[in-house]
Amino acid sequence: MTQTFTQDVLIDGSTDTIQLQVQGHSTQTAPLQSWQSNGGVPVAQVTGDGRLQVGSFSSGQMATDDSLLEAHRAETDTSKPKRGMHTLGIIAGTFTDIVSWVVHELTLRGTSGVQNLYSALRVRVRNEATGGANGSSQVRGADIEAVNAGATVLNPVAELTGVRVSVLTESTGNTNSAYGVKVEMDTLNTQTAYAFHANVGKMRPGALLEIPTEITTKLYVPSGYQSTYIEELVVSGDGELVVEGAVFVLF
Repeated sequence: MTQTFTQDVLIDGSTDTIQLQVQGHSTQTAPLQSWQSNGGVPVAQVTGDGRLQVGSFSSGQMATDDSLLEAHRAETDTSKPKRGMHTLGIIAGTFTDIVSWVVHELTLRGTSGVQNLYSALRVRVRNEATGGANGSSQVRGADIEAVNAGATVLNPVAELTGVRVSVLTESTGNTNSAYGVKVEMDTLNTQTAYAFHANVGKMRPGALLEIPTEITTKLYVPSGYQSTYIEELVVSGDGELVVEGAVFVLF
């Protein structure tokens, strides 16, 4: 039986119990709930297996159907905002507790060994606009800022960190290679490529600094900077490794 209400509906609970319960059929495949525009176009729904989907739909179904929580914006839905997932928190008072505003955690369990790539957080931005870009255009995979506008000279913030990476192999684990930060770059059609670039600050290696021997042509270096490379590595008579011809080229 379908019952249609043409007026507002108020559910006023009188006891501490579930106020609205939607229970699917034994063969439920259609959404448990569907929120629609006045033209009957779905804008949000809860699927029969418990997935929450909001945003742009295609023929009554979400364009992709592979997430528990999904927000999708089609390029044709120009009226929808340009923020897919937005969280903003403002906290005041005396801070004694740890605050973690957004948390992404993934734990792999079981007796089977890992066989593929597992990512707790994946970020990607892709430019497919074929028009010419102007001189101020930027495409960023991630934009992270840490800003301190408080504390005092006598009692400053102990540490301000933009990005902190911790890589740990515990006593029960084994790892072939570990990277705190690993950068993979493709310099095709790129005039200048930096794997790491800082406008100010020092670089402090915690242990060894490896510099590969550069045999082929030197990469372009802007005016006022130096290019460092090693011509030859030899072993001295007492068995020590010696750098021969370390070159600092000023352009």
